Amino acid sequence: MTWFDFLLMAFMASLVSFGIKKKMAGLLVGLGASLIFRLLLGISASSYFLVGIVLAMIAGLILGLLGIRLNTQFTIPDIAGNILGGIGGSLLGILMVLAVITSFPLGKNINGVIVYPSHEIKPSIRAAVQQSYLVNIGRNILLYPLLKNQNYFDDSQDKVYEVLHRLIVVGKPWEKEL
Repeated sequence: MTWFDFLLMAFMASLVSFGIKKKMAGLLVGLGASLIFRLLLGISASSYFLVGIVLAMIAGLILGLLGIRLNTQFTIPDIAGNILGGIGGSLLGILMVLAVITSFPLGKNINGVIVYPSHEIKPSIRAAVQQSYLVNIGRNILLYPLLKNQNYFDDSQDKVYEVLHRLIVVGKPWEKEL
């Protein structure tokens, strides 16, 4: 593990903590994000990148306000609210980490083989990202169809990576001009 992995884990922990603090609002934001994530990802991957960002911000605001209203409307024990908020924060954290670890640019080495992440990322973070355990998982998710053809996965991993690839990856990024 590198400092980049620890940074991602701290980011996820902060989202879980925030969800716990916000109770029902945290649950609603996490569940809502899980439900609209793929739609917003598709919009953001198209030429309407800014529309996707604006829609995500509006959806987050609406879900947060609805969650705050739920917190005031319903009285539930603190422990139940904390658990539900933690679940929502965990969902949001997992989605965000998955988005980050699959978002680095693809590249090609001198032999024309696709590499992830590209060797052209900033030198100040290149080593940490290339040696990152989580980014390696992101590579497996992003390039799943190519790696599957090489019998890279065992049976238990195959289904997990297939589902994650369908959730996170839009199109076939390795077919774009690198």
